[in-house]
Amino acid sequence: MIQNKKNTDYFRIIVNISLVILSLCFIILVIKSYFFSSSDKPKRNFRVGDQINIPAFNFKAGKTNIFLILHSSCQYCVKSAYFYETLSKEVSDLDNTELTVFSSDADFQMKEFLIKSNLANLNVFTIDFAQIGFNATPVLMIVNDEGKIEDIWVGYLPPNKENEVRLKLNIPLKKDSFVDKEKIENLLKENPKPVIIDVRLRDAYHQKHLSGAINIPIDELSIRAVNEVSLSDKIIVHGYTETDSENAQKILLGQGFPIVHIFNDITWLNQ
Repeated sequence: MIQNKKNTDYFRIIVNISLVILSLCFIILVIKSYFFSSSDKPKRNFRVGDQINIPAFNFKAGKTNIFLILHSSCQYCVKSAYFYETLSKEVSDLDNTELTVFSSDADFQMKEFLIKSNLANLNVFTIDFAQIGFNATPVLMIVNDEGKIEDIWVGYLPPNKENEVRLKLNIPLKKDSFVDKEKIENLLKENPKPVIIDVRLRDAYHQKHLSGAINIPIDELSIRAVNEVSLSDKIIVHGYTETDSENAQKILLGQGFPIVHIFNDITWLNQ
């Protein structure tokens, strides 16, 4: 009886030791996976100035590359599809600039996504995100002909960021045509009324200005406009010259104001 009890106790000790050893092995595997997985699957936050190397992609001399890093199940990729469609059309008008899609999807999945997004005409590369170092989607990169990242945007882009991309690529921003006296009178009958921004110097503004106009000199526009005017407002800008007004329009569109008209009929000041 005593011998049987000793054997039982010995067996329990062996089992407990085995369980402890198995638990330690499991913990070591978890720690290794959590802290050291980057050696097998490198992850990094790409930054401007970084070099990017993608197998099977050949950088061409003199070519500016726009990389879209997408995944068909990414909600922000889906949400951004219209911008990508618009951007692809705008890029097609640029010299020596090419837009390419990279995805870890199976070919048929990404093809289906691109067809739905009207992007089926784009070049697509299927890659292993982990091997390259991508850890988020969507990503938009501007990369030079040597593989150096010149600009990068991650995630869904609001209108001001979309226009920031366009400005970096020297794509003309969407704008309404110049408005004349009749057009501005009709605009001012709308509810809510558009905001008139006079971008001339303060002295010129105080001498004569359009009725109801606010004065934000053009050198202060990029700082003050977003703080003093709602992004939902239609804007009418008035400057000394067409060039001044167009520069003001470019600044405002770049900040996300959706509609910016230009009015330069100085004969109508204070009338």
